[in-house]
Amino acid sequence: MLSAHSHIAQTVGMFPEQVADARSGNMPAGLTPEEQAAWEFAKELTRSRGPLDTAVWEKARGYLGREGVANLAHVVAAYASTCLFQNAAGVGLPSGEEM
Repeated sequence: MLSAHSHIAQTVGMFPEQVADARSGNMPAGLTPEEQAAWEFAKELTRSRGPLDTAVWEKARGYLGREGVANLAHVVAAYASTCLFQNAAGVGLPSGEEM
């Protein structure tokens, strides 16, 4: 999925450098404050082994609102679940693609 989303990101206006940053786990340069809050929230959500950091939650809620944060959490969870199912099913990268 990361490979497909990398291609999509560039078609909707992200620069190759931003995509490379995202693929390596670094926040892409040039994001709006709202996008930065969403990035931090999603990254924390996928890496945390417990409750989210309060500051990350509050920042995201400040930019996205409570409903926006709930929607973002839902999207992140759906993406993570899809990736797990693909791993379980042995779905690999398309020919010629790298992680």
